[in-house]
This record gives sequence, C-alpha cells and structure tokens, in this order.
Amino acid sequence: MTAPDPDDLRCDRHGSLISTRPLPLRRTGSRTRNPLRWIWLAWRYGWSHPDEDLLGVIDAAGDALRAQIASAQAVLTGPARAKIDAIEKELEEELCREVPNLAAMLGLEARINALYPPAIQRRRAWMLRDRFERVAPARAVAEYWASNPPEPGGPEVLAEEVRRCEAVVGRTEAALATARAGTDAAATAAAQERCDRAIAERDVARAQVEVDRSRRAMAAAIEAARAAASGSAETREAAQAALDAARHAHGAALDALDAAEELLVQRGGAIPPSAGSAIDADAQTLLGYIHSSYLMSIGREKAVRDLMRWLIMRFWSANIIAIVVLMLLFVLFKALPGTDLMPLGNLVVGLFFIAAVGRIGATMSVVQRLQTAISGNILAGDAFLELARLRTGKNQINLALFAGAVFALLLYAIFATGAPAMLGFENGLFPQMETRTVATAPGTAGTPPPSTPAASTAPKPEQAAPQAPPVASGPPAAGGNASAGAAGNGLAGADGNTSAGNAAAAVAPPAGNSAAPATGNSAAPAAPAVHKEGGAETAAPPRSFWDRLFDTAPSQCKANQPCDPFTRLAEALGFPTRMDFFKLLLWAFLAGFAERLVPDVLDAITRRTRANANLAADAAGRNRAEAERAPPPAPAPAPVPSPTPTPRTETAAQAGKDAGKGHGSAGGGRRSRARPQAG
Repeated sequence: MTAPDPDDLRCDRHGSLISTRPLPLRRTGSRTRNPLRWIWLAWRYGWSHPDEDLLGVIDAAGDALRAQIASAQAVLTGPARAKIDAIEKELEEELCREVPNLAAMLGLEARINALYPPAIQRRRAWMLRDRFERVAPARAVAEYWASNPPEPGGPEVLAEEVRRCEAVVGRTEAALATARAGTDAAATAAAQERCDRAIAERDVARAQVEVDRSRRAMAAAIEAARAAASGSAETREAAQAALDAARHAHGAALDALDAAEELLVQRGGAIPPSAGSAIDADAQTLLGYIHSSYLMSIGREKAVRDLMRWLIMRFWSANIIAIVVLMLLFVLFKALPGTDLMPLGNLVVGLFFIAAVGRIGATMSVVQRLQTAISGNILAGDAFLELARLRTGKNQINLALFAGAVFALLLYAIFATGAPAMLGFENGLFPQMETRTVATAPGTAGTPPPSTPAASTAPKPEQAAPQAPPVASGPPAAGGNASAGAAGNGLAGADGNTSAGNAAAAVAPPAGNSAAPATGNSAAPAAPAVHKEGGAETAAPPRSFWDRLFDTAPSQCKANQPCDPFTRLAEALGFPTRMDFFKLLLWAFLAGFAERLVPDVLDAITRRTRANANLAADAAGRNRAEAERAPPPAPAPAPVPSPTPTPRTETAAQAGKDAGKGHGSAGGGRRSRARPQAG
C-alpha cells in the first residue's frame, strides 16, 4: 500500500473493512447553532440522507482490488509491472476521495486481468465463469455455454491444430536433414532451432487436447456424483472416487500444458495468439457483465431503500396529521355551546379507524412488493426500466395508499347494505349489522293497537293510594298516550275511574301535551339547573370551557353489557357487539392489502344482481305467455245491492253513559272494563 496523501488527513482511514471513513458525511450548514436549523436537518436526513451505508461496500471492493494487485505484482515483470504499479496508485487516489467512484474502481479489475499472460488467464477463466454463473440468470448462463466459449476450442479444432503442427514438424525435420547434409553450420543451426520450436508447438497442441479430454471427463464425473448422491453409500463412494481421479487427471493435464508452453517460450516460440485473444475477450466480456450486475443491484437496493424510507415517513406523518385534526374537531365540538355534533364523535372515530386500518394494509402490501422486487435477479429483465419504475413510482404508491382507505370504507358500506348475505357470506368471520326497528304509536299509520287482555287490571282504590300524585291534570293529547298519574294511562283521577265529564274533556281539543314522570310513555323536557342562594332559587351559572371539554356524554351502551370505547364505536357504526367491529377491521386490512378484494366483491354483486334480474324477467315472460294461452275467464255475475243501513242517533246522555263504561284515552288508546262500585 502506498503512503497516505499528506493533503488529506483522513486518507489513512479510507478503504479498509476494519477502519472505515467517519460517518455521517459532512453536510453544509450542520455546524449552525440555530435549533430550528437542527430540526430542519434532522427532517431532511430522514427524507434524503446520503448513501453512507454504501461506503462499506466501496471499501470492501477496494480491499479486493488490493489483493488482486498484489497477486499480479508477484508474477508480472517488465512493462506489465510498471502498468500494475500505476493501477495501484490510481486505486489509492480513488479511495482517498470523499465519495469514491465505484464504477471506476470496478474498471480497474478489467485492466488488471488484461495484464496477465495467457497461461494465467486460462487459470482465471474458471473463477470468472463461476462469478458469472452466480450473478447471471439461468437463461443467460445457458446461452453463454451454448455459444461454445473458448477452452481454447472444441475437440475438432484441437485435433485439426494437432495435425497442422505435426505437418509443420515433418517439414522442419526434412529441412533439418537437408541442412545437415550440407557443409553450412549456420544453416544447420537455424534449421535445428525451427525444428525444436515446431516440436514444442506440437507438444502444446497435444497438451491442449489432453486438457479438453480431462475437462470433459471431469464434467461427466461431476454429473455422475450428483446422480449418485441419492443412492447407497457404496455408490456415493465410488462416484466420489471417480470424481477425485478425474480432477487429478485434469490437474496433471493442465500442468503438462503449462510445461509445454514454458518450453515453447524458451525455444523462442510464442503461444498461438488466437487462443489467448479469445480467452482475453471472453474474460473481458464476463467482467463487464459481472460489473453491470453489481452496479445495477446496488442501484436497485438504493431505490427500494429510498422508497421504504419515504413510505414510512409518509405513513406516520399522515396518521399524525389525521389524529391532530380529529383532536381539534373534538375540542371544537366540546367547547362550542349548543352544538349537537358531539354525538357523531364515535361515528367519526370509527370511520377513521376503518380508513386507517385500510391504509395500513395497503402499506404492508407495498412493503411486501418492494421486498419481492429486490429478491429477483436484476439482469433477468431490463435493469434500466426496472430502476426507472422504482425511482418514479411514488405516485403509484400514493394512489395505492389512498385506494386502501377508500376500499376499506367502501367495504364497510357493503356490509352495511347486507350485500354479502346475497352471496351467502354470513356469520363466521363476516360482521353482522344490527337490525333496528322504529316503534310507532298504536293506532297510527294504519297499525292496529297492541293486544291487551280483555279483563281490566286497574288497581283498587287502596292499591292506587300510595302511588305518586299526578304531575299534570290537564286533558291528554288527542293522538298521544299522555297520562295524568304515575301509574295510569289516560286517567283523570287517582281512583282509576273515568267520569263522563272526564271523557268529554278527553274528546275536547287538547290545549297541549301533558308530561308524565319516568314511568309514563311521554317524557317531560329537562328543567334548567337551579341553585339556591339565601333561600331564593336562581339559574345556574354557565359551565366553563374545561367543564364542557372534559364532561363525558351519557353512555349509550345497553344494559347488562360491557361498556368500553370499542363497544361505543361498534354501536355508533351499527354493529351489535364489539366483536363485529373487530371483524370489520380485519376485513378493512384485507381490503387495503389485497387491491382486488373490493373490486371483485363489487363484480360478484353486480353479476348476482344481473342474474336475479334475468331470472325475474324470464319468470315474467313465462307468466305473460301462460296468461295469453289461457282461455278468457267467464263473466262475473251482477252484484246484488245491499240494503242501506239506518243511521243511529244517540243523545249526549247515552254518549256519556257509554264513555263511563271503561278506561281509555281520547286518541284511541287502550280501553278496559271498570269494576262497578257500590252505591
């Protein structure tokens, strides 16, 4: 390693897996003393902090290149050694920068590989191909081997090369014999040199044939060992022994090839340039592919990491803003006097819960998709287009989050309409909506009065005495069930009897609706709060802001049932129990997580509605056809006129006598037969 740059005091801390560069990177304005500036920098760091986590990857790549440079310096001499020293200097200068250029550093590996002699390049070929098979998709690996890469050459090419070299050896031997027949010693020495070089080239060609044969034998042994892996122990041992022998033979063939090439170089020959050029070109191609995979994979990791950070911050910021807005609305509703919006608070909170859970489901779906995106091979498709989609996909993510909340609310509306019951989805995991009925006054809107026993159950005078006195003694309403006593319905006195005068008063137009105590059917309006000061009653002072803010509304929970916030939310949303509310939250999460859930449900409802409409239309058509085929009906007989009834006239005394026969309200209330009294 070269000495550190004196101009950069931090250069000695760069490029090592043990002592990395200081983190985080220096940021402009980070040394300010303004607290607001610190908050802004912290927020900006969360949205777009630099690629500090990639500096460790760059340092590891620098250490790997240092190891390759050291191995090259051990075998290279002459001009190649000077070039490798220059490459080392460039590497150290690049690592001393604040942000090193990873692409430039990977390009140094190709320059190092080009400096190796062909003999070493052949040795390095298997390493590069192994790296290629690890980073490339299966389709690219299959196409590479189908292209018949140089090994150097196939069996036919090698055999042709051996025959050519043998022919050259034959010609040089004939020339040597002719030169020896003469008297020129220099010509004889030159012919001998050419003959020795031709023999060395032939030995190299034969060694290449042996290397190719041993390589194919080793490949067959590897396949046999894989097939025998599921067999018996003896079969596995035999296959492993054959594989070891093939590997040993292949190593011996490589050693023989290296010795033949070294002998050829000593005799003044040169290794055939075609094989070396082909191997070098193959190595450079593999290195370019490998480096592209590295850079594209790192780019995809950066894009996915930025999207996840942006997604998390957007999710929490949206939830915090929504919660703050809800709290402000609640404070406003509670603070303003005379507002009736506070009873809708539970409904608003319930809808917010549903939308928030749907948004959470959409967020988890996006996170899962991002994790799946980085699990595949970057070069399996178009890497540039994939990176472009990841870098420009924030709008699609925003739309997915919004759609999750909308689908969750829409699913609540679907359950509220009872549409899932049309598809057979009832009970179990499906929430049930509470069925509410509206009570109407008996005798109104054409509804019959409720059934009552025929016998009167009016209390005796001694039984009615201890009851509370009537609150109001005015006439009851013409259409209501207002009572004048605490225990009676439409009673004018405490004795339980209705006199003719009271009946006449009941028939008369009312002057107003009388109010009854809590046991009656009509509730009186609440009186204003009063307090006594010096024996005199005065109106209570208005409540303060904090009294109105922390005053809880009366519970709307049912009797003998647990009353907690979730139960109130369930009742506000129309669910009978809180279990149904939690079921809806589960379906809201699924609506946001599975984008096609709600659209598929709507499609199913639409298809079912169309099918029912078609069935109804077919039934109507069949009925119409049967009606047309049926014979005309016989004429109906003429109706016989009924005798006209004689109108009955009665006097006021008879009307009062009839009215005194039982209890009842003037508006058609319940009537019971009164027990006659003595005297």
